[in-house]
Amino acid sequence: MIGVALGTVLLPEMSRLLAAGDIAGSARAQARAAEIGLLLTLPCMALFVLIPHEIMLGLFSRGAFDQQAAASAATVLQAYALGMPAFILIRCVTPMFHARGDTVTPARATLTSIGFNMAVKVGLIFGLGWGAEGLALGTSVGAWISLGLLLVFAWREGLLSLPPSFGLRVSGIAAATAFMIAVLVLVGPLLLAAAHGLGQFGNEVALMALGLVAGGAYGLAAFGQGLHRRL
Repeated sequence: MIGVALGTVLLPEMSRLLAAGDIAGSARAQARAAEIGLLLTLPCMALFVLIPHEIMLGLFSRGAFDQQAAASAATVLQAYALGMPAFILIRCVTPMFHARGDTVTPARATLTSIGFNMAVKVGLIFGLGWGAEGLALGTSVGAWISLGLLLVFAWREGLLSLPPSFGLRVSGIAAATAFMIAVLVLVGPLLLAAAHGLGQFGNEVALMALGLVAGGAYGLAAFGQGLHRRL
C-alpha cells in the first residue's frame, strides 16, 4: 500500500517537472519519495525479521491457529520482510522511466526478475524441500533483482541522479532502525516474560508492549535526528 501510494503520487509529479525541464526537481521528488518509503518500511522490516513469532501469536493465535501454525507463518513473514525495501523502492524508481515515456525498460526488468523468481522458488522447494517460506523468499529475491536491474538501466541511460542529502537521510533512517533493534534486544525478553505471566491474553499484551517500545524507540531516534523536518 505504501509503495502504490508513493508511485501513484510520484509519477504525475515527475512528469510535470520533466515537462517543465526541471530535471533536478524531478530527482528531488524521487529521492523524497524513496526516503519516505524507507522511513516507514525499514522499522517494519526489522520487526518482521526480529519478532515474527510474537507478531503471529499476538494477532492470530486462537482456535486452530496454534503454536506450530504461528511458527510456520513466522518464517514466511520473515522471508517476505526481506524484500520489503525492494518492493517500496521499485515503486519509486519505475516512475523515472514512465515519466519519460519509457515503458519497455521496466517491463524488461520485471520479466527478467520473474525468471529469477521462479528459478529460486523451484530450487528452494524441490531442491531444499522448503515450503511456503521458499515461495516467499523467491518473491523477495525477485524484487531485489528487479530493483537492481532498474537501477543499472537508469545508470546506463544517465537517469540516476540523487541529491547529496539522500545518503545522509537514509543513513539516519538506518541508524534509527538500529537503535530500535538494540532497545528491543535489551528490553524485549523482560517484556515477554512479564506479559506471558498474565495468562490468557499474554500473547496480545506481549505484542502490544513490544510494538509500543519499538515505536517509541524508533520515533525517539528519528525525531532526535530531525528526520521529520528533513523529509
